[in-house]
Amino acid sequence: MKIGEAHNRGKGVFVAITVAIALVSVMCGVVICAGDPDPPHPPVPTKIMVTANQTCIPAGGEADALITARAVNDSGVPCKDNILVFWIEGPSDANLLNVSTGDISPNNRPNNKIGVWTDEDGYAHAILRAGTEKGTAVIHVYYDKVTAETEVVIADHCEGPELVVTDIEPNPDCGFLFANESNYINATVKNIGTDNAGAFNVSFQVGDKTEEIHVPGLAANSSTQVAVLDPTPRVAGVNVKIIVRADCRDEVAEIDNDNNEKEVTMQVVNNGYKGKRYTGSGSEAGNGNIDITTMREYRVRGGFLYSTGDSRYLSGYKQPWYNYTVNWSTADLSIPDGKDAKVKEARLYVYYTWDMVQGMPDNVSLRFNNITVERDAFYTDRKGYDGYDYPCGMLAYNVTGEFNNSGNTAVLENQNPVAGNPSIRGMLLVVIYESESGDGSPGCKIFVNEGFDLLYGGSDKCTTPEEATAYAPFTRAIEDVGNRSARLITVAPGAGYPDPGEGELIFNGHKWSDVWNVAGDSQIGINECDVTPYLNTTNVAAFQSSGDYMEASNAILVVGGSKQRTGDMDGNGEVTFDDVISLAKHIYFNEHVSDDPDVNSDGKVTFDDVISLAKHIYFNEPIYP
Repeated sequence: MKIGEAHNRGKGVFVAITVAIALVSVMCGVVICAGDPDPPHPPVPTKIMVTANQTCIPAGGEADALITARAVNDSGVPCKDNILVFWIEGPSDANLLNVSTGDISPNNRPNNKIGVWTDEDGYAHAILRAGTEKGTAVIHVYYDKVTAETEVVIADHCEGPELVVTDIEPNPDCGFLFANESNYINATVKNIGTDNAGAFNVSFQVGDKTEEIHVPGLAANSSTQVAVLDPTPRVAGVNVKIIVRADCRDEVAEIDNDNNEKEVTMQVVNNGYKGKRYTGSGSEAGNGNIDITTMREYRVRGGFLYSTGDSRYLSGYKQPWYNYTVNWSTADLSIPDGKDAKVKEARLYVYYTWDMVQGMPDNVSLRFNNITVERDAFYTDRKGYDGYDYPCGMLAYNVTGEFNNSGNTAVLENQNPVAGNPSIRGMLLVVIYESESGDGSPGCKIFVNEGFDLLYGGSDKCTTPEEATAYAPFTRAIEDVGNRSARLITVAPGAGYPDPGEGELIFNGHKWSDVWNVAGDSQIGINECDVTPYLNTTNVAAFQSSGDYMEASNAILVVGGSKQRTGDMDGNGEVTFDDVISLAKHIYFNEHVSDDPDVNSDGKVTFDDVISLAKHIYFNEPIYP
């Protein structure tokens, strides 16, 4: 064989092996290349459970209790190879022993700590060794800010009942004291002794108020839940001391009478998932308004147009972004032809969420058709407590002078591009136009309400749908409501994603369910509906969540000008005996009619109006005098 042939054959074998490796890599889901991602990080503890194999041990320096802690994450996955810190609160001569290493905690408080590595199943063990001093040893275990505890009584004897308060939790399932409302305070009382406990009372001191709850008895090694309702409304940021004492009247002969009390101090927070009428503006309000408020009012012969253009959702969670661009074509916002047609006002809304770096509104600027536009208004809200408490909101810009009937482009520029930038749900461009020669309704009234309210109505967030409601009252009374048409456009960012049809819309007491769907590739929920039958002199729209994560931001009421009344009750463009039947059905069965039912203008709707309409049709008698 020639050397060249051998080289070529060897080269072919090398290529074949390389291809085989590539195929196997693809089949196995492995990418072999420079810069492979790091292996996944081990789970980090978010919950710790602590137990003791004995709840009471004799004093004297010889008795032990095994303390077992287990660390898991939110999914319940054990967290191995993490150091859990154990420390004692209680008798000064009690010690902790690290089971793995034999290390003993020092006696000097508060430095009596030991660190114990978790094993494959997330467990870490320590031994509590009693001294001669009697009392209750509280063994605390923590990892970063995740904590848990258990108690062991050190006494002369360990026979009898022993009542302790193991936990205090406000508003169970939520665990926080909420502002501007009453709060349930729940406590867990446990009998860690060997004998049953007879009847006793539990006292709750919340702030400066005290209340007692009677417990008929508690068996050994069992627990019970007791709770009081604290009616005191408080503002966010206030610290409240809560003291719960089991057997507050010393009615039970216990092993240790000095460990019945537990004390915590908690800060009052806003529950931002409730509407701002409940939270008093919530954690943040932007412009300070509680409601979705009427910010603009127009009376024009013209109309109202709106479009999200080619908006799409842009995440800033992991990667920084530099600019966000949205385009609108003439088809998106088609203003009627006519030489006198003109834009009365054009407003641009930018919706954002998950502002982890909390840079809104000052970290962005806007160019509209390549012209820098100053921000006109800013609205925001946030959860207000616990983790993932990141602001969301809406920026508003007046772009009337920059609007172009031939098409428009908006560019939002990020002045601080870092991971954790707010995610952009999309943009909405609205236009109020007027045209004397067009077909717009004369005397058309347009009310533009703006604001922002984060909503979620569900027991897992300690809210109800009624509480998770944002209101949009429209200012100024509307005259001649029976002779006008009306449509309502509402914007609920986040509603309709990922599931279509979310949220309840209420207008003057009438409710529609599952109304909002996102527009295009944005995360902006928009709904438009005919509210003519429900139009009143004064009008209020409301956004309500029933287990839906959503926000309320815009409500636009477009009321048509007064129309000529003809008696066309069925709205088919003709006045016939069918309209008499329609009016009768309206009176007796409350069926909808398209014209003013008060045909004889006496201020009442009765069968006399049916007769008047029939006489008009058959004898040409006048109506609506």
